Amino acid sequence: ARFGVELGPNIIQTMQASLSHSIYVPRFITPFKIRAEKSLSAPRTIVSFNTSYTNRRKFFEVFSVNTSWGYDWTRNNRNWQYTPFNFEYSTFVTITDSLRNLFISFPSIEQAFNNGLIISQVLGYSTGKNIGLNRRSFSARLEESGAIFGLIKSLERRDLRRFVKLDLEYKYYINYAHSSWAFRAFGGYGYVYGRTGDQRERTLPFFKAYFGGGPYSMRAWAVRKLGLGSSSAYDTASIPVDRFGNVKLETNIEYRFDIGTVAGIKVKSAFFADIGNIWGSAYDKNQRRIDSTELNLGRLYTDLAVGAGTSLRFDFDFFLIRLDWAYQIKNPVYARENDGWFRRLQIRSGQFQLGIGYPF
Repeated sequence: ARFGVELGPNIIQTMQASLSHSIYVPRFITPFKIRAEKSLSAPRTIVSFNTSYTNRRKFFEVFSVNTSWGYDWTRNNRNWQYTPFNFEYSTFVTITDSLRNLFISFPSIEQAFNNGLIISQVLGYSTGKNIGLNRRSFSARLEESGAIFGLIKSLERRDLRRFVKLDLEYKYYINYAHSSWAFRAFGGYGYVYGRTGDQRERTLPFFKAYFGGGPYSMRAWAVRKLGLGSSSAYDTASIPVDRFGNVKLETNIEYRFDIGTVAGIKVKSAFFADIGNIWGSAYDKNQRRIDSTELNLGRLYTDLAVGAGTSLRFDFDFFLIRLDWAYQIKNPVYARENDGWFRRLQIRSGQFQLGIGYPF
């Protein structure tokens, strides 16, 4: 059982409660025998159930349920996960007038906040290697929803969401006695091809979409307040807009170091830089495409956001509290006017982030 809050300008901006249960069986449970199972390390069958309630204050309340059946195994330092059946359903209990007003200004947002039915299969892969004191790791995750069940028109035209989504992540750590360098590169892409009624879908459901900002992403921006691309349309809206995209690129660099020990608590710090953004299709109330929201390699330099800052961290061994303070070194919204570097940079213009654990 879990309960969590997300902090924002109104102190508590999101609350979520969830209940989950997983069963791990130390062998493959399949309708047929897998001969190679004996050569695998730690083969498992995993059955999971989860239900959650999310209240995004002043915008919506949503109830979600998820169940899945999958397999996990390791071979030659490579871990694989395959989930042939993953069922998720999210239904909105309440949608406020504030969110409905955003639907009018940005119809593409409404697609992200439809009731969502996911019937998918997921393939995951990860590997890592220690090189002396250093370590590198790579992971990939591929998910497709609706390829088969979407052939049933009554499902496709209603709540079933059809998409293919790929995530790639690479991390490299250079470790010293009392300090370390941490590097990360992430790329994600979601291709949406379903329909709701007679309307073609262009946006991933919000619980599958990418976002930027917050304590675990681009830390110089508030959570879900970066993007899309270099468009200024969302920044000029009268109501704060959460941004969701189908594409995300991000790279992070941290220099982490120890400060000392206070009352038995390890105090650490870091200097960091985050580079990236999200992109996606967006349309205004007249169904016209909003400029500069989609990924264009010719405009990539303009669209990339850059943030940098420092961090104070309290390591309790079993968990870590992280206090980050970051500045927007390059805001892509202003890069369309000039280069966007150091625009409106002042001592008090930084963004505070409270995080639990390391950012990546």
